[in-house]
Amino acid sequence: MESVTSSKREVVHLEGSQHAPAGHEEVEFTGRQFGTSWAFDTKGRRVLNPRPSNSPDDPLNWSWAEKQYLAAISCCAVLACNITGAGPSIAIVQQAIEWFGAPPTSATISKTAYLFTTTALCNGVSLFFAVPAITKFGRRPIYITAFTIYTATLIWCACAKSFGSEIAGRAILGLAAGVGECLGALTVTDIFFTHERGLYMAWYNVLLSCGAAVGLIVDGAVTQHLPSWRYFYYVDIAFVGFLTILAFFTLPETSFRRNELILNGHVGAEFAEEHPKVDPTLTRKTYRQRLALFSGTYTSEPYWKLFIRPWGLICLPAVLLSVITFGNTIGWLVAVTSNVAPAYEQILGFSTQNTGFLFFGALIASIIGVPFGGLLGDKCSEWGAKRNGGVREPEHRLIAMVIPLITGPLSLILYGLCIQHKTNWFVGCLGISLVNFSVCCATNIALVYAIDSYKPIGDEVVTATLGYKAFIGYVLGFYTNTWVTNQGYLKGYGEMAAIEFGLLLFVVPVYVFGKKMRYASGNWPWLKWAASWSDDRDDLDTDHHIGEIEKA
Repeated sequence: MESVTSSKREVVHLEGSQHAPAGHEEVEFTGRQFGTSWAFDTKGRRVLNPRPSNSPDDPLNWSWAEKQYLAAISCCAVLACNITGAGPSIAIVQQAIEWFGAPPTSATISKTAYLFTTTALCNGVSLFFAVPAITKFGRRPIYITAFTIYTATLIWCACAKSFGSEIAGRAILGLAAGVGECLGALTVTDIFFTHERGLYMAWYNVLLSCGAAVGLIVDGAVTQHLPSWRYFYYVDIAFVGFLTILAFFTLPETSFRRNELILNGHVGAEFAEEHPKVDPTLTRKTYRQRLALFSGTYTSEPYWKLFIRPWGLICLPAVLLSVITFGNTIGWLVAVTSNVAPAYEQILGFSTQNTGFLFFGALIASIIGVPFGGLLGDKCSEWGAKRNGGVREPEHRLIAMVIPLITGPLSLILYGLCIQHKTNWFVGCLGISLVNFSVCCATNIALVYAIDSYKPIGDEVVTATLGYKAFIGYVLGFYTNTWVTNQGYLKGYGEMAAIEFGLLLFVVPVYVFGKKMRYASGNWPWLKWAASWSDDRDDLDTDHHIGEIEKA
């Protein structure tokens, strides 16, 4: 919907039905809006978004320490899921020998790569089936079930005696791990306010990209010093099994629908300076109640609608940008990790362990990416809101995308140059590190932008982003070795760099026209089935029942 003006006052369209902070014109609403929200009042006080209730069970009101713990365990789950996804690929040559005999050939190595591309594909497929259940029945039952299956399939893969059994085990492993991959993003969205989300989502994306790096480092050392690459699975069984036990005993349900509470007058803090404001007459659920496996349903929307919505969300520009950014950056990360073993071992003569150690640079670069992808995005958002009279637009965050727009393509050129011309190994290591840095920056900015634009259906936004990303990663991982064999490393990775740069440029029209497209998307007839949702999904539509934010 487009902004309009009247002869008496400006009419500003904001997400939900928020009243204006003191000193601003009152807000008039003609229907559901997407993304725009008040960030500051005229006193400079930060307006909380979403508006919390005064219930102690509202995750927005939980203590700082509890939120940090939940964010940490959720992000560790993401790390665990990606460790197993790409980690064993560092031993792809050894696995090709075990499954198809010596000597390894490009054909047997490409066939062995199916173990990892199949897992990546199943990661995405599982999200489209699991997240609708997560949205309707809550996070906890699906997570506990998925991680139990994940632990069991790790044991299966460690003991598999044939290639068919191994690939079947990794397919089911991918289905279970895909659920864990979305855990961090959904939990961060549940427990943090909009102005806090960027930093914690950055850590989520760091561990999303670092999972492959950690797996490659560990598996490189395991393959070098232990009798078999299978010991990598034994290490991962212990890690994932421990996380499963922690989740069972300490991870509460974070889904919470505060509409009914707010409608009945149970209103929490309005400003960050007041938070938390909890009604002392209300008691929090007991430990046993918080850890109940099932705690009811959280939306009246049917499962089938929750299932089909993510498929259509890619037509929304904000979600399309997130999908393109994830698929584009993580897809090339998959392209590098699926190729690094034959490149460094067969061309540059590295041992398996030393090849894995290259990814220490990737870990460092990912951590450096946190302030650039998280804090910088938050600062850009705040800066834009202050220049916009206290009104936050999701597009303000996109200014920070200029950095990965440069480092992403550069990373692929450096990697291809190193292998093609056999330069110093550090050039390729720098390329690998910049790939991870770019992933952490770009994916965080794009995903937070998409969630901010369509917060009530954030579950489906995450599903569409990670699901389509997995499909893109599958295709790139499937064809990378053939691509560089036919084109050569420098030309092949140069072409990849050009593609990445061209796709990342999509951020420019979204930054310029994103607000108009967001407002218009609610009126697109062919997308109303996707860009509409039940009122019980929307945290902000009830704000007009609260009353004005206090006058200056």
